[in-house]
Amino acid sequence: MRFCLSAMEWAFLQSQLEEFWRAAKTTFQAWKASILLDLVKTYNVDYQTPDSAGTATAYLTGIKGNYGTVGITAAGRRGDCSSQLGNEVQSVLEKAKAAGKSVGFVTTTYVNHASPSGVFGKSAERTWYSDKRMANLKNCKDLALQLFEHDDIDVIMGGGKEWFVDRLDQRDLIQVI
Repeated sequence: MRFCLSAMEWAFLQSQLEEFWRAAKTTFQAWKASILLDLVKTYNVDYQTPDSAGTATAYLTGIKGNYGTVGITAAGRRGDCSSQLGNEVQSVLEKAKAAGKSVGFVTTTYVNHASPSGVFGKSAERTWYSDKRMANLKNCKDLALQLFEHDDIDVIMGGGKEWFVDRLDQRDLIQVI
């Protein structure tokens, strides 16, 4: 089978082929980039669709945890205070501080909320913002107290004052700072 093309038809075909290969190359580059992006998976160990506490743990520590937990491995069970002990993981903020860097974080929500608490918190329950949320639990600290005791963080900006004052332990963590 033979094709007879005029110079104009040949130029048109050539431009079409060049456009095809340019698009294919761009698509291939995007595909290669997606391979790298797919290496970052932030789903929870026990749920396909994660919550912000689990994703914060994944991207700030490199370790996946269970749904509703923050800063602990999957060996820690949600709501089980005793299961978090010994299963804490170190965040990128803690590693940077250990390397002598200045560290901090800024958030538009409570500073002890699930996502920002991923930089400092170790909790079997993402909603333990204050001791009021975890009455009758011993040996575990609420996220506000953990942040207060994490006195090596240089900058903290965000909301959530209500979790640091009027506490069951009668401490005003804002006044102490």
